[in-house]
Amino acid sequence: MPIEPFRKSPGIPTTPQNELHGARQELHGARQELHGARQELQRVQQELRRVQRELAEVQTQEELLLQKIDTIERSEPLHIPLDLLSPNPWASRIHIDDDFVDQLAESIKSAGLSIPINVRRDPNKPEAYQIVCGGLRWRAFKKLGYETIPAFLIEAEDAKMGFLSLIENIHREPYTTEELEEAKKTSSEANIFLRNFGSR
Repeated sequence: MPIEPFRKSPGIPTTPQNELHGARQELHGARQELHGARQELQRVQQELRRVQRELAEVQTQEELLLQKIDTIERSEPLHIPLDLLSPNPWASRIHIDDDFVDQLAESIKSAGLSIPINVRRDPNKPEAYQIVCGGLRWRAFKKLGYETIPAFLIEAEDAKMGFLSLIENIHREPYTTEELEEAKKTSSEANIFLRNFGSR
């Protein structure tokens, strides 16, 4: 008797195409999840690099300031006529405390000026100078009726004028809360410095 070939029961469907379609959908979903995970990893890495840059900038500010002070201390100051000086146009100081200027003038009169001011050449008047930091000391000298003031001539770009004034004076000459908020707007360096300074 001949053997009949095996026939699959009609109740058991054969679905290789359906299985392939399902596998492809699963693979697509896995790829989307992987893509999303990679994007999130890139975002975290970018944020980490940004934070590291900010920390590095903050850590170098005091080193730069110390180097600047060291360079200044080893150089000889100029004696500049007061009428050739103008205030720092980028300084964040808004309010001038007359009482503080009076006290500063009395201190200078009795003990002299311990630290000369810093100035740069006025870009609009080659024969004149702009104060980088030391505006209150300059005002105290004017109040005393002095004709000249000791000053160090430095290089300072417009974008750095407000920041240089801030880091030089924040430990020495008082700033109001409003002035500190204005200082944060002058540059990213000032904003980072003040956030770090305020956390101490």
